[in-house]
Amino acid sequence: MHIGLGCAVENMILAAQAEGFDVQVDLLPDSKYVYHVAHLALTPAARPQASDLYPVIPRRHTNRGPYDHSKSVGSSVFDSLARLSDDDTVRIFWFAESATRDRFGKVAIAAAEALIADKQQSRDSSRWWRQGWSNVQTYRDGITIDAQAFDTLTTVFGKMLPDLPRQQNDAIFVKNVRTVYVATAPVFGLIAVRDQDDNAQRMRCGQLWQRMHLWATLHELAMQPLNQMCERADRERQLELEPVFGRALYDLVGSNDWFGIMRFRLGYATRSALASPRRSFQEVLL
Repeated sequence: MHIGLGCAVENMILAAQAEGFDVQVDLLPDSKYVYHVAHLALTPAARPQASDLYPVIPRRHTNRGPYDHSKSVGSSVFDSLARLSDDDTVRIFWFAESATRDRFGKVAIAAAEALIADKQQSRDSSRWWRQGWSNVQTYRDGITIDAQAFDTLTTVFGKMLPDLPRQQNDAIFVKNVRTVYVATAPVFGLIAVRDQDDNAQRMRCGQLWQRMHLWATLHELAMQPLNQMCERADRERQLELEPVFGRALYDLVGSNDWFGIMRFRLGYATRSALASPRRSFQEVLL
């Protein structure tokens, strides 16, 4: 949740600067009010400071389709994305070599399998699936068939058929993780923070993720979060289970000083990503 809120804050900053304001951001300004996650103070600037990322906001969509595995992502891309980070409590780790990609992919698949094996977590995740026009229009959030970037035939049949049982949707999800998300990714990445319990650091991670995804969209690159590892690590802490995925996250970065809270894949898409439904500005304004 706080990662997503960080994305929203970053969009607000970009919009305010483009409209001619300097922005002073204070994250979690009052510990007594946990729902007051940010205060943005705006003062008129000498002139608008529109970032190249600002006009990309409407085009930025998660791409869950296959990526072109034969098209490598150059080191200049990693360097450009790393320069978007301006906080020493947040760091990006890359998994571009074959051995490190394989290690990342195995953990990602194992986490997806563990998630669906946990019936309660599977049910909670399934609540965000929106199939059918009425559900999409009623909730205007969650995951839809269009947002999956399936091929045209699968998309058409998926919309015609009734909603599948949760267990069958789970099986499709794990298959997609194995054969699409992991198998076609030329590179994986992980954003880590110093303190996984610090919600301000989680929000800064979200701000960085938003900048990265906007930059990638601007340069015709696709990105997709792969957060099943994080979800399982949190679940292990919640239920006081053996920290299988908690340890894996430390092992992936090779340090106990950094904890991964945002995993993703990066590459060149073979299909376009469609927009997910979202509530209007008027519906979310207090």
